[in-house]
Amino acid sequence: MLMTNGQTKVMKWDEGSVEGISHEGIAFKQPALRDARGDAYFLLGGEKWYAKNFRTIHNDPIRKMLDISTGHVSKETIQYLDHQADEGESFIVYKKGHWGFFFPVLPEERSDLPEDLKQLLDYACSKNACWVMMDQDGEILDDLPFTDW
Repeated sequence: MLMTNGQTKVMKWDEGSVEGISHEGIAFKQPALRDARGDAYFLLGGEKWYAKNFRTIHNDPIRKMLDISTGHVSKETIQYLDHQADEGESFIVYKKGHWGFFFPVLPEERSDLPEDLKQLLDYACSKNACWVMMDQDGEILDDLPFTDW
């Protein structure tokens, strides 16, 4: 994965570390950290560099979207997504009509998310999806747990 904020390039960002090239052209590997809100960042030159300020660089402007059923997450996770879409600040999510959601697949690990949502995001990432479209009529996948609630 290659991400940039226009100055610094990140080649790898996981729960433990961030690796990339600084705006000065120097390779770095820094610990991945989280602030009090749970936002991921790393320190470079005494400055905080937040994941939310980086964008993924793609060579192709067409993105993959995972189309998936709401049954792959719990009712509690649906309530979490609904709350985040209305007034939350810790997870980017948009409502899709009355029965679904759109949300990006971000490169950072999120320990503050519900477990079933983390599993879904990991799956989407493994399939190189950039977005998830979750709907009650979405696809039911054999690779993920499903509950017909």
